[in-house]
Amino acid sequence: MFKTSNATLEQLSIAGESVSGDFVVISVGDTGNGMSGESLEHIFEPFFTTKDTGKGTGLGLSMVCGFAEQSNGYVSVASEIGVGTTVDLYLPRSIGDAKE
Repeated sequence: MFKTSNATLEQLSIAGESVSGDFVVISVGDTGNGMSGESLEHIFEPFFTTKDTGKGTGLGLSMVCGFAEQSNGYVSVASEIGVGTTVDLYLPRSIGDAKE
């Protein structure tokens, strides 16, 4: 699943932070195995992976989190074992003209 949308948030809690404002939301989800609560606590740590040795570096979500923070945005992840995982990337929305 891949979806984009606009969102106006008023005091929503994302990753323990109180968030408000206008955002563009990019959502990516799957119907895979999902992750445990323990794994979710570590997913933004560099080199953390749930994959077998040699099957991944564990840098993807830490890089997404870094990009979001540098952009004054946020990342939210929801996952359930046996159901799948959805990652929502919130980036500040600009109403002005694009800069060339």
